[in-house]
Amino acid sequence: MHGITDEMVRGQVVDRPRLTVLVAEADLIIAHNAAFDRPMLERLWPCFAEKPWACSFADVDWRAEGFGAGKLDYLLMQQGWFFDGHRALTDCLAGVFLLNLAIPVSCRRALHALLESARKERHLIRAVGAPFEAKDDLRKRGYRWDPGTDTREKTWRIVVEDSEPELAWLKEQVCHRDIQLPVRPIDARDRFSERFLEV
Repeated sequence: MHGITDEMVRGQVVDRPRLTVLVAEADLIIAHNAAFDRPMLERLWPCFAEKPWACSFADVDWRAEGFGAGKLDYLLMQQGWFFDGHRALTDCLAGVFLLNLAIPVSCRRALHALLESARKERHLIRAVGAPFEAKDDLRKRGYRWDPGTDTREKTWRIVVEDSEPELAWLKEQVCHRDIQLPVRPIDARDRFSERFLEV
């Protein structure tokens, strides 16, 4: 997909001390698809776990802004720009360029929308005990399956800004009874990480 061969990276290393300094100086880490990048980077370099994160894919409502998809190359192409992606530096520069552009519907810079979204507190709801028959309704509503771990039971989960309407929907449409479900607040410090799944 990216055309990077084993020969191209053989013998190359990341300067860990320099990376640690750069990350320490950052107020916010931004990635396009942070849900993919953050867990991987935290496993390799724990310094990334200490920082708040935002996502230029998830923290801007691209569909509401008139775009049919959220891929970086597509978003730029729809605004008249092209870049040769799948190289780290090129992708980073393209992402910064995208965030500096005005988005069509709200007429504000994409960075403004991203920062506004990143500052919001959200809530993780785990639909513990949801019946198997509700899986299609849960999926349609945006729930994702969590296969669990040794310390966390498997269940459907969702992240929402306001937990009350979601808990009411689960009570009325899924569980059909009063329920007490685990709800965990999430902010930019643990959003997109694997830690946020622990309640």
